[in-house]
Amino acid sequence: MSKIIGKPHIVFLTILCFGLVTYLAAGVAGALDFSDPQHTEAIQERLQDIQKKYKNPALNIGVVYQGNLVLNQAYGVMDLKTNEPVPEDAIYQIASVTKTLVSALAASMMDDGLIDLDKPVGLYASRLDFHNADWGAKVTLRTLLTHKSGLPGNPVNRVNIPSPDTFPEGMDATIAKPYSIDEFYIGVKSTPFVFEPGTADRYSNMGYNIAGHVLARAGGYKNLAEALADRVFGPLGMKDSQMGLDEEAKKRSPTPYVYSDDPSIKGGTIGKRQYYQAPYWQFGEATGGAGVSSTVEDLAKYVAYLMMVDEHSDDIISYSSVQKLLTPDHQYIYKSGSVYERGLGWQIAEFGSYGTIYQHNGHNDGHHAFVVFSREHQIGIVILTNGAHAGMDILGNRLFLYFMNQIAGDDGPGELISK
Repeated sequence: MSKIIGKPHIVFLTILCFGLVTYLAAGVAGALDFSDPQHTEAIQERLQDIQKKYKNPALNIGVVYQGNLVLNQAYGVMDLKTNEPVPEDAIYQIASVTKTLVSALAASMMDDGLIDLDKPVGLYASRLDFHNADWGAKVTLRTLLTHKSGLPGNPVNRVNIPSPDTFPEGMDATIAKPYSIDEFYIGVKSTPFVFEPGTADRYSNMGYNIAGHVLARAGGYKNLAEALADRVFGPLGMKDSQMGLDEEAKKRSPTPYVYSDDPSIKGGTIGKRQYYQAPYWQFGEATGGAGVSSTVEDLAKYVAYLMMVDEHSDDIISYSSVQKLLTPDHQYIYKSGSVYERGLGWQIAEFGSYGTIYQHNGHNDGHHAFVVFSREHQIGIVILTNGAHAGMDILGNRLFLYFMNQIAGDDGPGELISK
């Protein structure tokens, strides 16, 4: 990796650690030349436009192309008090992007015959006792990983931490207190189903927390952190990724901030674009929905594998299992009224000449992540920030659309998926 000098930081990294077959640009229609400064200029132009409104303290941006992390840029500061420049290897809590990694873990375990997506989850974690036993018997890993479990977003015994002293009066944190294993099981037992499993769609953090727990038990692991380290992070060379955020990693982690007019924060209409320091999230036993921390480089390795794997380079997760991950299971209606599809962990959509697009983002109080990629065109975007998630989502959309326009022409969509 290149030495960090000034802003933005730009590196050219070839992701070879997991034996990918790297495609040559020759012969690929609309192949991009990332030595051309116009691409860096395009990023900076769109970033500056977003920052006029959102003023995110830190933003880390990666572009993955044909198996390579071709651009890795860091903007802003680690902390608004110290103004220390943010490094290109900054570590963020990636929130709900964790869900895609839990699904990747499931794919790895499918390869080894350790799980069946369509068996009741009670076969793998016998202590699970659902509020409705008959419907609980219909909860499978497939229903959990595709948000069809019938479980609500969070369990009824979720309790948020008190608002920190750094928040103004009237602003509430949405950070859950960490669960013990006993509290986790109590939550499963006491939380009513919203609908019969398998019959509808509802985005559920609770469902992924259960899925992560079940996968760890099925694999004989102590917990989900151990399972991901063994089957996903280690094999993919994601050396800086971990469940939670230990003290050493915090030294490279930008200070989490919420801002006062963020519509996702209860009571968040106080003032205008004022940032307030937030605590890091802690998860206890409820980790599958949002618990991973990572970097642009690590997530680029992960995205590159999903984009580039084929029958000849599937030594980590088989090509057939990746196909299952990225195959639509059902349609759902997004809050904008648009119709999209869900795979195992990923949101999927068809967009004109752009073809099929896979996307997920994640939002904690203070850290946010955005990942989108096209297998057909071998291009992906990773953005991590400690500020306004709305600005991150808009920037991610605009950057991806810019690069897709360069590759596939300009008759694609005007908006991508955002949840």
